[in-house]
Amino acid sequence: FFFFSLRGGWRGALSSVSHRRAMNNLLEVLPSNEIKFELVVGKTLERVLRLKNNNDTAVAFKVKTTAPKRYCVRPNCSVVQPGESVEVTIVMQPLKELPPSNQAVKDKFLIQGAKVLNGLAAASGDPKAVFDDVDKESIVDQKLTCAFEYPRNATDRPLAPVLEVASPLKPGAANTSGESFSPAVGGKGDDLGGQLVSEKRLSEKLARDLRDAKDRAAALERELSDERANNRDTLRALEEVQAKFVQLQAKSKSGGEKGGAEAGGVVAEKIAASPLNNMLLLVLVTLVCLLAMRVFMPQ
Repeated sequence: FFFFSLRGGWRGALSSVSHRRAMNNLLEVLPSNEIKFELVVGKTLERVLRLKNNNDTAVAFKVKTTAPKRYCVRPNCSVVQPGESVEVTIVMQPLKELPPSNQAVKDKFLIQGAKVLNGLAAASGDPKAVFDDVDKESIVDQKLTCAFEYPRNATDRPLAPVLEVASPLKPGAANTSGESFSPAVGGKGDDLGGQLVSEKRLSEKLARDLRDAKDRAAALERELSDERANNRDTLRALEEVQAKFVQLQAKSKSGGEKGGAEAGGVVAEKIAASPLNNMLLLVLVTLVCLLAMRVFMPQ
């Protein structure tokens, strides 16, 4: 019996290690084995899990616990984009009194993860729906035990987790270890991880838009400076043309006055010579008439 128990223990330990490696291929969980709480009466206790995606595809995860009424997890379900990390905050509700030292700690957490093959689904903003749509056979998980530590002035010894060698859940298999894991309560911060990722993406997009706007503003400023330089050149050219026009106008005015005087003299001379020409013409016409009368009239 001891031999079979020992062999089962080794198999369970090896299965636990291999399963943890399988989870690390999806999500790197820190801490990876144990969550320690330093017990304080009447105070909310918080611990942080860091989940890092080491894949080139998005990974959806869900957090479960054996004590859903004692702990609040934010976020309890989310999607981690490739190369990114999500911090999961585990909150223990305030204790009215310290638990007895002879009470073993059986609280555990179960981290489930699976790749999201549909990129559009990963970006839909509903982590629970994304996790529900993943292939159940591809889900891997990792267990974390809890350990309680008393304050230094307490006389009782720290509470250690129950030591047991149990095979973690295999992908797509039922829970045969007798442990009951329930979805951890997320509270108001249920989608905190997804919101942080969305806000991070939004901030990165705003930063890119700001850089693009600054580049466009710099380009417009350069174009405006060039346009101003061109306008200055055009203005100088117009001023030169205007100056030449004024000079030509002045010359034209002075020449017009001189030409006008000369033209006036010619007209006056023509007017003065006009009666004499008329008289000569009249004499010529009279002579022609007299000659015609002599020729055509009989003697």
